[in-house]
Amino acid sequence: MFFFILVLALGAIGMLAGLNLLVFVFALLVAAILSGGLQSGPMMLGFQAAAESIPLLRAGAQARLPVMVHQRSGGDALAIELRGTILSDQGERQIVGTRVGHLAPRATRLVHLTWVPASRGVYSWSRLQAESGFPFGLLGKRVRWQVDQELVVRPSDRGGF
Repeated sequence: MFFFILVLALGAIGMLAGLNLLVFVFALLVAAILSGGLQSGPMMLGFQAAAESIPLLRAGAQARLPVMVHQRSGGDALAIELRGTILSDQGERQIVGTRVGHLAPRATRLVHLTWVPASRGVYSWSRLQAESGFPFGLLGKRVRWQVDQELVVRPSDRGGF
């Protein structure tokens, strides 16, 4: 509804100013970007992510960290990228991520963050961050959650770690 009103208002201003169809098409594009950007804020506020139980982790082997994502609001969640921050016991920071893409209103989905721990040890999964660049990557919105989950990485099966 907001988009329709914005297009009419910008189109009326263009028509009253005696401008041509090209200006009206440009106003339509500007209205699409503005309305999409304004709608992405409430969309991200309704987006929620939580870490699930962690599988057995081995050094040098690919791990899939499960995260349950849920769209609580009535709008679609579009162009979502999910990132997690993992800290080693030496303070080294690693960023893992995945694309969620589209999540329908009030939908829930299990996604996985892929991570390959280099060595055994205790790691801390400190936070999750969801980010949307909708529309067209021009206006970015972020939501962050604290995770505070300990990840214990066992030696590899090969015994080299």
